[in-house]
Amino acid sequence: MKRFFVIFISFILLFSCRQSPEGVVNKFLGEIKQYELEKSKKYLMNPELLDSALIKSDNESKQMFIEALFSNMDYKVKNSTTREDGNVVVNVSITNIDVANIFNLVYKDIFRKTFNGEKDINISESLSNILKKPNLPKKTILSQFLMEKSGNSYKIILRKENIDDIFGSYFSTLTNMNGV
Repeated sequence: MKRFFVIFISFILLFSCRQSPEGVVNKFLGEIKQYELEKSKKYLMNPELLDSALIKSDNESKQMFIEALFSNMDYKVKNSTTREDGNVVVNVSITNIDVANIFNLVYKDIFRKTFNGEKDINISESLSNILKKPNLPKKTILSQFLMEKSGNSYKIILRKENIDDIFGSYFSTLTNMNGV
């Protein structure tokens, strides 16, 4: 009877320690949302890619914008599929502020003030006023996270597209604005 009990406990421990691909993505995004970036890296095959994101800034306006991105992020893990190579793709619906729309609102506010004859227009102030509004424009994107088995668990192979999706298309919006 003792032997059965030991085998049963071992079996439970073995399978309770394994995390599903969906669980890994859920924990990763939960830590991102909580601004626990260092903790979130343990779920990544390539944590250095997260370092290249916008994460910290000495610029007050950019820092305020970054904080708005983290506080407005919502996500829902939808489903997953296993590819022929054994890797798993986890589909996640991510909602965040619509960066392109926010920038457009700031642009319109600046031009409205300019055409009304205001002087000393402050872009940071316009951005701040828009980000303080309760109903910021948001958009939802279906993002695909590629997962690779690592030991008894899975890790995310983070792509630049995932980072862009998490942060409301921040990077692609800046790229499109710069004409690159």
